[in-house]
Formats: sequence, C-alpha cells, structure tokens
Amino acid sequence: AMNMDRPPFDNIKVRQAVNLAVHKKALVDNLFQGLAIPAKNPIPPMMWGYNDRIEPYPYDPGKARALLAEAGFPSGFQTELWAMSSPRPYMPQPMKIAQALQADLGAVGIEARIVTWEWGTYLDKVENGGHAMALLGWTGDNGDPDNFLYVLLDKAVAQSKPSQNIAFYRSDELHEILVEARRVTD
Repeated sequence: AMNMDRPPFDNIKVRQAVNLAVHKKALVDNLFQGLAIPAKNPIPPMMWGYNDRIEPYPYDPGKARALLAEAGFPSGFQTELWAMSSPRPYMPQPMKIAQALQADLGAVGIEARIVTWEWGTYLDKVENGGHAMALLGWTGDNGDPDNFLYVLLDKAVAQSKPSQNIAFYRSDELHEILVEARRVTD
C-alpha cells in the first residue's frame, strides 16, 4: 500500500510509476515459487465479480521514470517501505519481497529504506497510517467481494484509525458504488 495521506503518494502519477516499476511476475516466480499469480484486481480470480478483462500495469521502468519526472521527481525520491518481520499466509518471505521491491524501485530512482517492527507493533503502526509504503495482505473469510472492496478501499473505512484501508484511499464515486452494491441482490 502507498499511503495516500503522505506525499508524494498523494500524487497519482507517483502511484502509477510505482506500479510500473515493480516486476510482479519476477516476484511471483522467484519468491512465491509459482504458487501465486500477479494481481490485476483487488479481489482474487476465484471470487465472483472478478474481471479478467482488466489489463494489469505492465513492467515498464522507462515509463515509470517518465511519470516520476512528470510528477516533479526527475531524480526520484527517498521513502520508507515497511515490511512485516515474520511470514504471513499471504506473504511467505516478507523481507525478501521487500528487498526485491527495493531493487525495482531503486532502478527508477525511488530509494526505499526497509523498515520493520514486531508483528503487533507493525500492524498497529500501519493501521494508524505511520507508513509511507507498507506490505500487508488480506485473506477473505466470507466469499463476497465486499469483504475485499469495502473493507480495504472504501473511504468510510479510511475516515478513522485504526483502518484496514491502509492506503487511506478515498473516492466519493467508489463509495457510492460500494454502498449501493451492499443493497443490491442482483
């Protein structure tokens, strides 16, 4: 997650550049031993509502550097990347994943210092917005896309802390869609 309450991640071009800089397939192939697939949606492909027609961000460091320049960071910037200190079911090697992300980001000029805390402290600090960038995951427990979309991306969830919307993403348009989706049976 890129904390949108903290510059420069309040700038969409910076967030897009980060997405373009990360070689997701290499992460999956090398650090998940092929037991995962690169995400292109906030919900997993086996869940109803998943849209396979969505085009994921490609790995494109050149375009990432160009977007950073457009955003006012032609030489990149320094930031922190928080990583959990111990494995989680969705992230078997958090420190190695953080190091791979650090290398990908460094290649486009984003110097990310890896920060870690004991799990309870980490979770508390992340859910309270102490991070610029942080690794975290989610395991759905009820089979409904709402358990991902509303919980992790709705503005109402980001209004108070602690929050599971650790990107602190807020969109009036998405909020209206998600609230309506909670009422519609079709």
